Amino acid sequence: MIRPYAYILLASLVAVVLQTTLNDHLFQGRLNTDLILVMVVLLGLFRDPVHGALMAFLLGGIQDYFSGQALDGLFLFSLTLIFILANLFRRRFSALSPGAQFVFVLGFGVADKVLLYLLLLLFAAPGVASAAGWPFWILEVFINAALAPLLYQLMSRVPNLLPAGATRP
Repeated sequence: MIRPYAYILLASLVAVVLQTTLNDHLFQGRLNTDLILVMVVLLGLFRDPVHGALMAFLLGGIQDYFSGQALDGLFLFSLTLIFILANLFRRRFSALSPGAQFVFVLGFGVADKVLLYLLLLLFAAPGVASAAGWPFWILEVFINAALAPLLYQLMSRVPNLLPAGATRP
């Protein structure tokens, strides 16, 4: 029972290292890939609500710890909410195909960007929230969505994390 949590902890640490490396070296800090968000959306689409929500909460805490954002708990709240929304969608739609995974991560990526902007606008110090980088946000969301099928393939190979032949409940 604890193994999936250990795997998600290890995978999240690898994802944080990868995304900071990608952001700094490939994109010179202009784009922020968000592998943790992709992992949370995939967990929402393929995990049960209780264990998946705990994993999303853990991922949000890790993202908060390493992000250095101006608002403590920002990712903890937003990623848990994104998980809940993705988990609600899994009852209606199948996300087994790479195209569906792309579309789901694209939609939830946009929702996450809007949610983060609104939370910073409402709760952070004045001037912290800026919509000036929105053209980059669109590109970031597309990059995250393009990484979703690859990340699904990797996560489905880990025992008890994502079922390889997952079906809708």
